[in-house]
Amino acid sequence: MNNTKVLILAGGSGREMDPLTKGDPKAFLRIIGKSVISHVVSRVIASGYKEIYIVSDRPNKMEKEVEGYRRLAKIEVIEQRGHGVEAALLSARHRMKLDPEERFLLVYGDILVSPSAYISTYMASLEEGFEGAMLAVPEMPLPSHGIVEVDELGRIVAVRQASQAQSGKVEATYISGGIYVLDRSIFDYTEELGDIVACI
Repeated sequence: MNNTKVLILAGGSGREMDPLTKGDPKAFLRIIGKSVISHVVSRVIASGYKEIYIVSDRPNKMEKEVEGYRRLAKIEVIEQRGHGVEAALLSARHRMKLDPEERFLLVYGDILVSPSAYISTYMASLEEGFEGAMLAVPEMPLPSHGIVEVDELGRIVAVRQASQAQSGKVEATYISGGIYVLDRSIFDYTEELGDIVACI
């Protein structure tokens, strides 16, 4: 059993997918009879993670969505205070009890990946000299995506916002796959810099 904690960010308005979302976060959209967050939680559990924290601005609705998984893992729903990814992350800061060097998995609750992606991202963070890891996928970015620049060995050298909207050209590169391995210093950096992309 993996004792690594998992923090899932599952808030937001889902405006970019209206009218499907009806103002709810994308995590509540239904795919094959289950909400996206149900798919994410089941895949995290299938990967061996048993302590899960979910940040949501609809905590009552979230509680109902994940109730059936509580027999398989410890799940705590945290109410999001404020708007945006940074506010979601900081909402969990004092609820997750992390040791000084302890790493945790940060997962975006509206991105579906195979269970092996959670395991391989965490295993990559254990390589000597690595402070963390992130899942990056080859994809043409949207202006809202974080661009991931990698070197010839596949190591991340920079993360930045997509500049497609500014330059008018499309960049062929990697984007964030929504899984990160971080330690608790991310909370301090997020509070100080106010931008998750700058922190990573």
